[in-house]
Amino acid sequence: MYKVFNNPYRVLGLISPITSKELAKRTSDLETFVEFGKVKDYPFDMSASDNLPIRTLESIQDAARNLESDSDRVFNALFWFYQYDAVDEIALEAIQNKNYSKAYELWDSQILASSNPKFSWLINANVISLFDMKSSGFIYGRYYEVVERYGSIIKDLEKIKNNTLQSNKNIVEIRATSKNVIDNLIDYALDMEVSTLQLLGAFSNYAEDMQDYAESKIINPYITEAEDVINEVEQCLTEEESWAIYGLVDKLKNKELLIRELDLYCSNYKAQRVVNDYAETAKRCSVFAHNELDETEFAQEIIDWANELPAYGKVKSDILDNKAKLEEIIEEESVNKIFINVLSYLDTDIYSIAGAEILLNKMVAELKVIKVQSNKEQDLFKSLAGACAFKIIGKALEVYKGVFEGFKEQPDLNKLNATIDECYDLISKVQREFLYIDIDFETEESIKKAYAHISSERSDLKQIVKKAGSKKYLPVVATQDKPIVGGALYTISNMTGINSTYLRVGYVIAALFTGVWPLIVLYAVMTIIKSFIENNA
Repeated sequence: MYKVFNNPYRVLGLISPITSKELAKRTSDLETFVEFGKVKDYPFDMSASDNLPIRTLESIQDAARNLESDSDRVFNALFWFYQYDAVDEIALEAIQNKNYSKAYELWDSQILASSNPKFSWLINANVISLFDMKSSGFIYGRYYEVVERYGSIIKDLEKIKNNTLQSNKNIVEIRATSKNVIDNLIDYALDMEVSTLQLLGAFSNYAEDMQDYAESKIINPYITEAEDVINEVEQCLTEEESWAIYGLVDKLKNKELLIRELDLYCSNYKAQRVVNDYAETAKRCSVFAHNELDETEFAQEIIDWANELPAYGKVKSDILDNKAKLEEIIEEESVNKIFINVLSYLDTDIYSIAGAEILLNKMVAELKVIKVQSNKEQDLFKSLAGACAFKIIGKALEVYKGVFEGFKEQPDLNKLNATIDECYDLISKVQREFLYIDIDFETEESIKKAYAHISSERSDLKQIVKKAGSKKYLPVVATQDKPIVGGALYTISNMTGINSTYLRVGYVIAALFTGVWPLIVLYAVMTIIKSFIENNA
């Protein structure tokens, strides 16, 4: 702190108050010593400290000039030893003997014992405290005490002015001097490399306008520093400089501690505004990374970080919305990646029983290697597995139905018998394969019922063939107690193109159950409703 360690009173070896004659004589003496190459020491040099006064011809002359005007003489007197009464005289004698702790204890005890301590006690105790913190380390509590004492000193500026100048004819602006005191106190903390934001409460005993001045003096550099990096990032985002985004995000993150300190220690509206601007800029970086770079993981990393930053009102809600939307996109992309082959198989047209068996093999192989990570993925897996099973079963019954319809025109039992054997074999294979695939209970039961009914139909047909003997064709179709399954059992619709995995899956499943097969229609309806409600709530 320049005004303490290089105080002109200290350089000249003087203590307040002094006369102009004393100032001139001391300046002349020191200049003479320097010219003869001698270095003069004085009792109040505080030589035990690590900051000894510098006495060169130039520093001596500068010190003298800094005590010529009334304002400078009063202001510098606030940061060096001042002898005003007998207590000061005794304590200053201890300082001459380098017993600084004894001097401090004397002044400090007087301050604590008095309801209105004298300004000289406050000044002198502060000088020792500032020297001590410089050598032993900064202590917030002790610094608060120094700042508070200067608040009381400023209130006595009129008395100090009159005593220091020993004349009522002087021009000293109390307001300007008060600001100078605040500036030097803050500069001292900056020199000690501590967070000055933690000092905002230290000036609470100052006049309201001085409190406002101290607050602005402390927070403005932080706000300017934050605004500079925010503006730099915003400009690059506006100019769409995608190559720079990674470095810009790092620059932004480097200011996080500063932003958190602003939020923690300051309720000033300017500070709150820059805190929100900072979080908003982080959110914009996430959007840029996703939209312009297609870097989903990087975008998620940024939005997760932005969500942890202090922010308020609409900015905070917008960050939460963006985070939720991005998570939904990431989940959808993940699901698309996991189930892309299955969805492709469900979208594949089948033209024959042989084609259905080949597709079944592919479906089963893919379903067996899929690894799901969440409950939602597990539910979707079961729905898709069920859809795969019903696609194959539906095709088998559709083929059988087609041959059966032709049987009405030309009753070829051998062809009908061969077809139902193929369909039976395919549905049997579906049942066997899906014993080792995770499907829900309804799907499992429906597969069992489909197998039971195709087995029953096959058995009935075998009896008919046996009774027909060697007859290849029958003139009519015998009426049975249980009608042969008929109707359009399966129809696949084209994809709608909706960019949502869950809607797409729901559409596929819905398409699979567009038939009128009475054994699966109830399951189809339930599956569609369940899928749409759970996945699109």
